[in-house]
Amino acid sequence: MLSQKFFKLITISTITLFLFISVLFSGCTAQDKEKVNIEGALEEIETEEIIEEEEVIEEETSEELAVEDYLIVADVEKVSGVKGIQLVDYDPSIGAGGDINFALSDGTMFLLAVIQPDSLFEEWREGEGFFHEPITNLGDEAYSGPGLFEYQYIVYCLKRPYAIAVSSFFDISRNGEPYFTQEQLIELTRIILSRI
Repeated sequence: MLSQKFFKLITISTITLFLFISVLFSGCTAQDKEKVNIEGALEEIETEEIIEEEEVIEEETSEELAVEDYLIVADVEKVSGVKGIQLVDYDPSIGAGGDINFALSDGTMFLLAVIQPDSLFEEWREGEGFFHEPITNLGDEAYSGPGLFEYQYIVYCLKRPYAIAVSSFFDISRNGEPYFTQEQLIELTRIILSRI
């Protein structure tokens, strides 16, 4: 579909071409008219080709990654060292409450990431117990969290215009410790930041 800019360009080019040919035809012989007609057709084809090239460039630059492409299975497997990770659709009833959700091969929830407008970061900041301590050199501002528990299993990051949270689930086989360390969560957050 043509954007308004390109539609106007086609309309103006067509009107200009029509007026140009009309003026030329008014004082031309039949042989001259045929020559002008061929030249006019060639000019119209060139204009259409330019417009098509501009449309392709516009489409290529306007494509954005889907949210699930900001962090993919291969990233999570590489950072965690665990294979067989799967992407899980949004379903808070099973814990998959993020924008991107990952589970182990048996379906046990493993990791989630939230990527939302930066206004959400202010809500986190105002919420009691969300933040534990600052993390330096990560986005515009970042914190480990939560602040109320023994383990910190979330990284909260502000990178305008986005608020990002990367959160680990807990490994029951290791006394309920998070699957991911803070360093691993920071690494995953950096991957997201590199793609937004």
